Amino acid sequence: MRSIVLHVDTPAQECPGCLPGEHESPCRVSALERTGPLLSSGPAEDVQHALSVLENALAPLTASMSSALSVVQAVHLGPDEAEVVLTVPPHCAGARLNQAAFHALRLALPDRDIYIRHAAAEGSRAPQG
Repeated sequence: MRSIVLHVDTPAQECPGCLPGEHESPCRVSALERTGPLLSSGPAEDVQHALSVLENALAPLTASMSSALSVVQAVHLGPDEAEVVLTVPPHCAGARLNQAAFHALRLALPDRDIYIRHAAAEGSRAPQG
């Protein structure tokens, strides 16, 4: 199993949610929350389990959002892999959300490769497990 953990401490200039000196705070930009329905595919029971795991893992980092799952755009589960798309950019709080989602799913779905992507950075699908 491969593991690549993304962590960036420096705020990006383009991110209006990053405030100087508050790198441990979650993104506060409500525009980063999912605006449409959460997209999912895979066995319904597995998807529900993955969503429950994600909600518990992301809740401490999304206290200022309407719900922990509001930063999850999509969850796709196949027999050998799980893919989650987050609405937040891959830097600052997005990196911490990425790590939390990855580590929680890695424990909950040990027989699947885990991929966490960011809708704000479409086109980059980095394997994480």
